[in-house]
Amino acid sequence: MPKSQNSQIMSLMFETKRRLASKFRHKKNFLPEDLIKTEILTYLRKNKNSNMKKVARFLGITPPSATALVDKLVINKYLDRRQDPNYRRKIILIVTKKGEKFIKTFHNNFQEIIKNCLSPLNKKDKKDLIRIYNKLLDKK
Repeated sequence: MPKSQNSQIMSLMFETKRRLASKFRHKKNFLPEDLIKTEILTYLRKNKNSNMKKVARFLGITPPSATALVDKLVINKYLDRRQDPNYRRKIILIVTKKGEKFIKTFHNNFQEIIKNCLSPLNKKDKKDLIRIYNKLLDKK
């Protein structure tokens, strides 16, 4: 019985994710969890004065799960926790210089791998891929 289109798409999405993760792990010695670290750090760099609740909402996880992830970033000195100067009880998360360096290294390496993975596509294919992703994500 032939696979449905949705099933084929799902399989291809998972395979693409695994292939990208594998290339990243082998070529650049990064771990799969480095992607989530980078997502958190990038989010916090763009969204100044964010707290744990906002990080959890962004990731689509519970605040205790977000706290566990952020705790590791604080331990590794990628993030600092600081008191909000306007509201003593609120703790904000600040990306450190070490965190900025991690983001930059990850993004540079990821760009190289994406460029390599997308090399079989011509300009029109890439444009179509961007259009499709934007449509799936409800962007213009």
